[in-house]
Amino acid sequence: MGNQFAGFDGYPVLTNGLQALLRDILQIANDARDRRRDAYAQYVKDAITAATELIPPVRAPFPGVTAWRTVNRGSPGPRFRVLTTLSGNTFYSTDPVPPLPRRCRPHRAQVRH
Repeated sequence: MGNQFAGFDGYPVLTNGLQALLRDILQIANDARDRRRDAYAQYVKDAITAATELIPPVRAPFPGVTAWRTVNRGSPGPRFRVLTTLSGNTFYSTDPVPPLPRRCRPHRAQVRH
């Protein structure tokens, strides 16, 4: 499970290995002579459904979720705080962004160098 997103980190540019894997899956799914065809065709159909179906808004059992990672992968950043861990995923909220300091003088549009 921990590598289901491997190869997609540069999306939409896919690694050569991932492109070859996807090409092989589609080739098998469309080859009537391959005994694996039905299983691969269903796999492709399920992937298309998952990528295109409408998803209702998430009603989390805890408010304020802004990120999650698989368990033991570390925080996504310094402002993230752990809310809970469920089903192999750790859920995070973010600390509020501190207000910007007020400027005493108005900002000038022209800058001289």
